Amino acid sequence: VLVDTAPGSYEMDYAKLEEALTERTKVIIPVDIGGVMCDYERIFEIVERKRGCFSPANEVQEAFGRIVILEDAAHAFGAERGGKRCGETADFTSFSFHAVKNFTTAEGGALTWRDIPGMDNEWIYRQFMLLSLHGQDKDALAKTKPGAWEYDIVMTGYKCNMTDIMAGIGLAQMERYAGMLKRRRELLDVYEAALGGLPVELLSHDG
Repeated sequence: VLVDTAPGSYEMDYAKLEEALTERTKVIIPVDIGGVMCDYERIFEIVERKRGCFSPANEVQEAFGRIVILEDAAHAFGAERGGKRCGETADFTSFSFHAVKNFTTAEGGALTWRDIPGMDNEWIYRQFMLLSLHGQDKDALAKTKPGAWEYDIVMTGYKCNMTDIMAGIGLAQMERYAGMLKRRRELLDVYEAALGGLPVELLSHDG
């Protein structure tokens, strides 16, 4: 179910979001745009009000006891809102490191999550690893160990694993990312000053 943006905003219409939630709703995926995080405090308030109509379908949903919030933070790596950093607000947060993003490894991404009462973080991590590597029960590093070349396909998965080279690019950028964001802010100020008096709608980058 798609929820449209609010008039004059790039964020979803939160009133329409609440109207769209039913007992079939399992997850909400808000999309952060232009380095601005959505209003997760408001989203969680809506979810709490709708807790009574939530119908879990698996053990993870039962552990939450409510609709899950999965933040699409492809455009918000390093962003903050209300004193909280992107990646520590929603239940799960997905990041993109595609070539056109502020922080890039050419391809790939990352996923973070908050502690879930009653759920083991190692088990959650294991599920993501299985999904990202064709359902194989051993990653490339594990296969290099003596006598460990055999592996099983334990589930249907995808191919989302990042190469070591890509990870190296990301680690190098992490060391200078604060400076990169500062420089982007300086360039943004130049554009806003030049275009401010023209009939052009500027995207706000301040949350």
